[in-house]
Amino acid sequence: MTSIHFFDHLIAALLMIVAPMYTLLRPRRTRSVTGMVFGPREKKMLYLSNSLLQWGIVAVVLVLWVLQGHPLRVMGLQLPNLEQWGAIVGVIVLFWGAYAWNTWHQTGTPEALRETRAQWRERTPFMPANAWEFRWFVLMAFTAGVCEEILFRGFLMTYLQALSYGSPKYQSMVVSAAVFAILHIYQGRLASLKIFAFSLLFGALYILTNSILLSMLVHALVDLISGWIGWKVILKEEPERSS
Repeated sequence: MTSIHFFDHLIAALLMIVAPMYTLLRPRRTRSVTGMVFGPREKKMLYLSNSLLQWGIVAVVLVLWVLQGHPLRVMGLQLPNLEQWGAIVGVIVLFWGAYAWNTWHQTGTPEALRETRAQWRERTPFMPANAWEFRWFVLMAFTAGVCEEILFRGFLMTYLQALSYGSPKYQSMVVSAAVFAILHIYQGRLASLKIFAFSLLFGALYILTNSILLSMLVHALVDLISGWIGWKVILKEEPERSS
């Protein structure tokens, strides 16, 4: 990315300023989903509407990107460069090790599972609780893995790097991870910190491979696994329902 145009600045402002400010300045009662009830139909509509919104935003970003003369490969939409395979494997192992530890910390004992179940019902009541809901959740997990990586790694990190005139790429990784974590503050501060840490690893994969395809894959897989664990372990007390 050798030049930055008006629409690049506009998209970056929406991602880095407007969306976080909207998230943080909303009244707390509307910022979170605490107290909201999500039945099977509500979850299905949420998964569908969220997916359509993300794909719509990404479509606009990609069209504007191309119209401004930026190749898609510049934002990491290309096959990964695996020359630094040792570091790449290390980042992936670190990610899954941290994720496994966090999952065990949340579900490894009856006490931890009870606490996690209560937190999920309060802060993320939209997670799937049966097979029917999980099938619809797969769409949102795949969408998040692809669209969020395009927006926050592919676009935002590339934009920040171009804007900084060659400053270390890790600065753009930290900023984009911070923005992404703020947008998930509705899940609670601790969850946002974990999302920040995981986002740093997604950014590291982008830097190491010059591609967002691996981070897309890992991101989608972790969302799918989280939904499956929610259905099979954390929320398994919920009765199976279909609609």
